[in-house]
Formats: sequence, C-alpha cells, structure tokens
Amino acid sequence: MKASVIYGLAALFGASHFIADCVEGHRETITPDYIVEHKCNMYRTGTTHERIVSAKDCAALCQAAGVEVGSYHPPSKKCIVSKPDGEDRTRADAMYT
Repeated sequence: MKASVIYGLAALFGASHFIADCVEGHRETITPDYIVEHKCNMYRTGTTHERIVSAKDCAALCQAAGVEVGSYHPPSKKCIVSKPDGEDRTRADAMYT
C-alpha cells in the first residue's frame, strides 16, 4: 500500500470559506494500493492542471505522474502535481487533501 498526500489550496486561489472542509489526517482510498492523507494549511509547488473535477481525480492524476504529493482546490478545480523538488508552503486557508 502506498500512502500519498494531496493538498487542497484555498488561500492560494482566494476561497477563505473552504478551510472549513479540511479534516486533518483524513485518509481517502483512491485505489486499493494508493491512499491519500489530508492535511490543512499546506501545499507543495509543482505543475498546475485546470478543470480537474475532484480531489480524487487530482490524486489519480498525481498517481499516474508517479508523484506522492499533489494539491487540489475545489472552487477553481485546480490540481497541482508536485515537482520532485517542490517546496512545501503554508497558507492560512490552504487544505492538504
């Protein structure tokens, strides 16, 4: 089983109400061997993809790219697939999904 982290971005894209949806430590199964863990107030830099429907779709995109960390922002439907040397950053309203 591989555990990964997907970050959701609220402050980065201006959705301050979004942080209420963050549940620190929540684990979600994407596939039987790929599980993501949600964390609040963080994201990792990387390549942005637009029009991604859900955090689960973002996680699948990250899995296909072979990365363990990604970021998702539901209101803007943006997914950031982390770079291997991506920098972890904090944001007051960000969600690590």
